[in-house]
Amino acid sequence: MKRRVLEWAESPMCITEGAFRAALARVLTMPEPLVAGGGPEAGGWEDFVGPPAVYDESLGSVRIIHISGVIERFVPKYWREVGFADVELIADMVRAAVGDEAVESIVLAMNTPGGTVWGTPEAAEVIAEASRQKPIVVHASNLLCSGGYYLAAGASAIMADPSASIGCVGVYVPLWDFQGMYERFGIGVDLVKSGSLKGAGYPGTPWTEEQRAHVQERVDDHAGAFKSHVTAHREIAEEYLTGGDYVAPRAMEYGFIDGLSTLEGAIALAGDLAVSVKQNG
Repeated sequence: MKRRVLEWAESPMCITEGAFRAALARVLTMPEPLVAGGGPEAGGWEDFVGPPAVYDESLGSVRIIHISGVIERFVPKYWREVGFADVELIADMVRAAVGDEAVESIVLAMNTPGGTVWGTPEAAEVIAEASRQKPIVVHASNLLCSGGYYLAAGASAIMADPSASIGCVGVYVPLWDFQGMYERFGIGVDLVKSGSLKGAGYPGTPWTEEQRAHVQERVDDHAGAFKSHVTAHREIAEEYLTGGDYVAPRAMEYGFIDGLSTLEGAIALAGDLAVSVKQNG
């Protein structure tokens, strides 16, 4: 494996020499079983790529589910270890925590810019339903935006580090138009298709107004569902649901979160809410 790494090192790549040498030195000094594909159990893996994007741990009766990175659905195992959070795994962990009698409350420790819309509404509903059975406290560090906020909105409470950015309630789809570039190089594309919406955005072809309207309709449908979910659980004025993100103190003022706190504070709050549920029967 080290031989292959050295061969790879000789190929051109867009990286500074200092950064490249540091990364290469780290790989070459790893234990051989890890370089050969031994995985996290072989030792040293987390030091190189960090912890998985989604994992859980228990602290007494509190189940902590860590969620970081870009939100995706049906994520390959390796992707989960390098920054992609699978909404299916998140939903499964929440269900498992709700079904575990030893767990009295749940904390979602989140740091995510959001990601794909696919699977996010369904996972968000799992979290909202679970919060009606056991207290769920979200703690946001760095980012709790877009699809991440979609997941968090239905929790019992949302807390955040003072420096965190919160919000980005909305949906977008980039429309890439390469026609000008193709024309510059004398390349023409004639797309034979079965309908006016088929093949929209194919490289080298322009977007028609009908195709743009179709994409806008899809964006509006997803965004409408997102806003409906948020406003069903949080009191936030429409003027703040236009896709912007806010630093945590302002996000609290606008209703996105309930307070400022460290992760430890959110864990303590989850424990207090569990006690309150017990006392109120």
